[in-house]
Amino acid sequence: MTATRKERDRAAAAFFAAHAPASALDADKPAPLVRMKEARRAAGLSQAAAGQLIGKTQSHFAKIERGEVALSAADALTLCKALALDLDTLLSVTS
Repeated sequence: MTATRKERDRAAAAFFAAHAPASALDADKPAPLVRMKEARRAAGLSQAAAGQLIGKTQSHFAKIERGEVALSAADALTLCKALALDLDTLLSVTS
């Protein structure tokens, strides 16, 4: 049985949604930043809540996620613990 165009389109959309970065805007970001954002969202934390964990404002945390401000090693460790994310996994350059 041949799939209809609508079925093929749905299958393609599902595939790309499952394999795409958190958003189209994340496509050109380094993998660690994308993983951090995905882990934060999976944990149900807002940027403001994640920022509070490391003593930063929501605005500052948003800049970290965009790669505009560096994340200190101490803050990365704190976030990894809060997000149940292994530091090696976070910092890996491959996705």
